[in-house]
Amino acid sequence: MTVSLMPREHGAYAQLALPMVTALASRWPSLAALSMSAAAIAVFLSHEPIAILFGMRGTRALREERDRCVRRLVVLAIVAIMGGIGGLFMAPPIARIAAVVPLGLALPVTLLLARKLERSLGGELLAVAMLSTVSLPIALASGVTLKGALTATTVWIAVFGAATLLARALIRKTDALPRWALAMIGASPVVAAVTCVAIGFVPLGVVFALVPTCVLCVALALSPPPPKRIRMVGWSLAASSLVTCGVLASLPLR
Repeated sequence: MTVSLMPREHGAYAQLALPMVTALASRWPSLAALSMSAAAIAVFLSHEPIAILFGMRGTRALREERDRCVRRLVVLAIVAIMGGIGGLFMAPPIARIAAVVPLGLALPVTLLLARKLERSLGGELLAVAMLSTVSLPIALASGVTLKGALTATTVWIAVFGAATLLARALIRKTDALPRWALAMIGASPVVAAVTCVAIGFVPLGVVFALVPTCVLCVALALSPPPPKRIRMVGWSLAASSLVTCGVLASLPLR
């Protein structure tokens, strides 16, 4: 049976796509932003072939799929290089500088992948930060202000970070934080956003962007669902993230 070369971490799809959609929807996307988006997608799709070549899917998969993985990586590398270089060439200087952030985070994520530690807490949180910050240069390339781009990126890191901690607590109960600690982590982004609104640093809409996922995280932390309903938790987090995406895209972060 043919092994799928698509990334297996379904949550990672949202962690890349939703911040990217937010960045592209905040203003009319430029050609530079679209080129960088294509490069980011190509790099993301290379994850599974790389994991197979690293032996993370077993020796059989490595033996049987090596050639197909190499061919897939060659195509994806061409798209990533052409899209990345073309996008950076057309982008304003501030977007080029911002591209250093996700590229810099990609190095430790790759090292953890090579050491088969990508599913550790540090690995998952680093992946959240890396995938979320991909939207930063994309937004800047379309003309979003630095403050607006940083605000949206920070919201996504907070949302996905809280969701990641909650998911680990529900699935791996042996190493989970206490319920009250998880509830505080879930509520902290909203508290921080309210403070920023009070001093006039961000618009009130940022609070509304955070509320869906944060409230859901607090509720699930205080009243965990039975194991048979874990799948529903994933769909609920996906729905709350879509609301966040819609709110952020409509905010005056330009």
